[in-house]
Amino acid sequence: MLTTDSRLDLPALNAMTRARFVAALGSTFEHSPWVAEAAWTARPFASVGALHAAMFDVVRHAPRTEQLAFLCGHPELAGREAQASTMTADSVSEQASAGLDAPIRFDW
Repeated sequence: MLTTDSRLDLPALNAMTRARFVAALGSTFEHSPWVAEAAWTARPFASVGALHAAMFDVVRHAPRTEQLAFLCGHPELAGREAQASTMTADSVSEQASAGLDAPIRFDW
């Protein structure tokens, strides 16, 4: 398993087995390791942009029901998962960068 301070480079990702690739990138699309698993078949990636595009293509070409489940699997902005502190570290960071972790101020 990779640690948070592990450094990955494109040649290393391109050489990984499917299982290692999913372990390394499975949380990129929150709660959807199936995206990384399907993108693995597009290796070798010529660039990080190509890897990113391959992952988006997996979602884009998934059946509609799977796309809806994918979208519904993401935490609501400042919603129930945020209040229960059950979001992934990436989601917490994303919502914090958007100011969604700040208390609401009413300047009436």
